[in-house]
Amino acid sequence: MKFSSDPNSRLNLLRIAHMEALEMLRTANKERSPYRGKALANYKKARLDLKYFVEGRERPKKHAIDFSVTIGGIPAGISLLSYTGAKPLKQYTFPGAGPGDYEPPEEAEATFVVTDRHGYEAKWLRRKANESRLEQEVINLVEKGNGE
Repeated sequence: MKFSSDPNSRLNLLRIAHMEALEMLRTANKERSPYRGKALANYKKARLDLKYFVEGRERPKKHAIDFSVTIGGIPAGISLLSYTGAKPLKQYTFPGAGPGDYEPPEEAEATFVVTDRHGYEAKWLRRKANESRLEQEVINLVEKGNGE
């Protein structure tokens, strides 16, 4: 069990916040307050903050879901981080230009995170999918411009 003798340490502040949130939840439930749901949400947040600090882990980052997809029959989300569109072959036509004076075509590239339905990264879902096919599907979704 972790402990700290400093009253202003992060650990002690998180423990105090957890106990205050628990007391607020107990009071709200006892009085049948209409704000019980908010008290419960505050308690869950304080509990998870304390848990992740004690375990020495970062809280998972919640991503905004840009596209909803299904991977292997499991609903998932795609959070698009970056997208670069395809570039066609560019042939230069300046005086003296020959057949080798061109820029080759480039394929579209997408960087994305596969998430669960709630927006948290799901690496296991990404492993379940065919990576090249998944990237092509994401590129198609971006080019269509819809969230279907």
